[in-house]
Amino acid sequence: MGEALLLLFLGLISVAIEFFTPGGFFAVIGATLIITASVYAAVGTGSMLTGFLFFIISGALVLLLVFTMMRWLRQGRFRHSIYSSQNQEGFVASSWDKSLVGKKGLVATELRPGGHVRIEGKQYPAISQSGLMERGEAVEVIGGEGDTLLVKKV
Repeated sequence: MGEALLLLFLGLISVAIEFFTPGGFFAVIGATLIITASVYAAVGTGSMLTGFLFFIISGALVLLLVFTMMRWLRQGRFRHSIYSSQNQEGFVASSWDKSLVGKKGLVATELRPGGHVRIEGKQYPAISQSGLMERGEAVEVIGGEGDTLLVKKV
């Protein structure tokens, strides 16, 4: 049973390390160690029930560890490096210029259906409502989404 407890401890440490490293490597190692610990517990005691209970208790410990680490990271000294401290609700990274609706321009790169258009000397990302459009064709802005204009052939 000593080996099982040691493997469980090492598995929990690996899961805790995963919170500070990207990629999931330590989480997989930790899960493997915890499952192996459950097998050791079952074989060491000769009872599948003991191994199953060890696995259930190990799972509860992992959940407790995860919730504890999440709380600690949100409130501890790492909170500014991992979690945003400001509410991001309603934030839009960029948006299209609504004043361009109705303006005419030229296709700067082929629109298939995405590409770029040039309006009043500035280039904008655009999507063609009219399908494939060749460079130099005239377009009119009819709307937009995100930072991309929606254009149609004139």
